[in-house]
Amino acid sequence: MSVSLVFFPLQNKRFSTDFSILNDWTNKLQFFTGIDILMSVLWLIITIIILQYIKSLNREKEHYKYYMWNFYFRLIFNLAFCFYFIYFVKGGDTVAYWDTSVRLTNLLYLNPENFFNELFQFQGSKDYVNYFNNITGIPPNWIAKEKEAYFCAKVFSFFNIFTNGSFFALSIITTMISSIASFHLFDFLKKSPLFSKSNLAVISLFIPSVAFWCSGIGKDMIIYSVLCIMIPILFTIGKEKQRRFSRIIILIFCLYLLYNIRSFMILVIFLPLFFTFNVKISEYLFQGKFARQVFRILFIGLTLVSSALFIGNFASEQTKNAEIQQSDFNSNAYKGKKYSVGDADFSYSGILKMSPFAIFAGILRPLPWEALTPGLIINGLESLLIIFLAFRFFRKKSRLKLSILRNNDLLVYFIYFILILALITGITSVLFGVLVRVRAPLIPFVFLMLFIEIFEENTEDSTLIT
Repeated sequence: MSVSLVFFPLQNKRFSTDFSILNDWTNKLQFFTGIDILMSVLWLIITIIILQYIKSLNREKEHYKYYMWNFYFRLIFNLAFCFYFIYFVKGGDTVAYWDTSVRLTNLLYLNPENFFNELFQFQGSKDYVNYFNNITGIPPNWIAKEKEAYFCAKVFSFFNIFTNGSFFALSIITTMISSIASFHLFDFLKKSPLFSKSNLAVISLFIPSVAFWCSGIGKDMIIYSVLCIMIPILFTIGKEKQRRFSRIIILIFCLYLLYNIRSFMILVIFLPLFFTFNVKISEYLFQGKFARQVFRILFIGLTLVSSALFIGNFASEQTKNAEIQQSDFNSNAYKGKKYSVGDADFSYSGILKMSPFAIFAGILRPLPWEALTPGLIINGLESLLIIFLAFRFFRKKSRLKLSILRNNDLLVYFIYFILILALITGITSVLFGVLVRVRAPLIPFVFLMLFIEIFEENTEDSTLIT
């Protein structure tokens, strides 16, 4: 046992704890030991130094005045997120991700070879070999059986090397990653003349539900950060030759993360790109007007059919997974109030019938009267605000605003992105607790659509980003 004290600083914490929960029969999780507090304070200082240094490199750029405020805002909501799962949920998938990552890091200390073998398998894989024992701790069963969740925990396990397995220190690091990624998207969007910089900062950096769900330990932080990084690259990589190779490498890495954590997001990102540039593609391939029209119709038709079939198969699989996860881990985020978008018919016609209700759910639900729990109340208030802004949007000069949306490639992309993600989210989530997390990345883009009226007089320049 003395050997384990040398090799496993994560497993054997030597300070008393104020709060612990029993998440898995082998793992008594501790959050407020002396070493945890020390590492959290240390990483908060390190993070602030890193971000202040980045800000100093861009001191001549006025919009960087929001840089640190973006981090502090997300940190506040991430801390609320942490305490919500520790005290209210008393566990949940966020805690399970961290718990699993700690067991993986313990395995790295015990036997690096076994750790790297474990990276390429999960409990549900064929010929699975279990390398864990009572010294490393056993990962929660439902995480180890779900490939995507287990991959997410593997990503976080590398950070534990530097945080000594501190839950809050890791949360501070994820907040920093989310903060940097979101500001990268803001830096890209500010080039458009369609938004005032102050309003753009609010709707792209300071949305409470996004800060709450997409800054902590979990899939949603990674997905949101990847989106914020990928979208600017996709719209600039063909125009800017500088650092093109490095951006291609970043894109490949982002795609790797998406494929292993939430694969349907690859469709959500690239399908709107095809719709957006459909006209330009047809003009590039064909000279005749008739040939171009035929190509566009066939392209859109085939894309819609194939997408609907993919969504149907994916939705069917996700529904089965949700049932398994709910039965395996009754305290996780998959327990909660359900909603319905119609009969679970995942055929092409079934998807068409469900799509209006699914898109409505993916954008606006839970409605205020459906969001009367601590984890949903922010989303309910935001849904009410979106409804108010939508009425305000269409009340005055709606044709002009719709013309701006239709003629700007970036805004067209955002419209398709919102509709496709809302459709998939609405059909597959089943539970409000899952819905609010998966839909969180589309909320900033919904607000972007509703705030273009701020610069409606600049329609001549509205195609600056195309």
